[in-house]
Amino acid sequence: MKKVYLEDIRSNRYDSNIERLGEHSDTCICCGQRTAQRSFIQMTTSCWLIDEDKEVEDSQGMFPIGPECLKKFNRLAR
Repeated sequence: MKKVYLEDIRSNRYDSNIERLGEHSDTCICCGQRTAQRSFIQMTTSCWLIDEDKEVEDSQGMFPIGPECLKKFNRLAR
């Protein structure tokens, strides 16, 4: 299982992207842009992003992640 802390990957433009584009069901959890790609990542209550399909104990659920942010996740993953 790979994981990255949300603040380590979140774009500094996240808030401005959400303000400009709005938050939708296809908004990337990391950068705030809308994505057509159907990739999802699980987030825990302590804000760790995890690439696990099975729900972990403290999961907040699955969230969309864009292709560039997914690449960044894979580079930073522990």
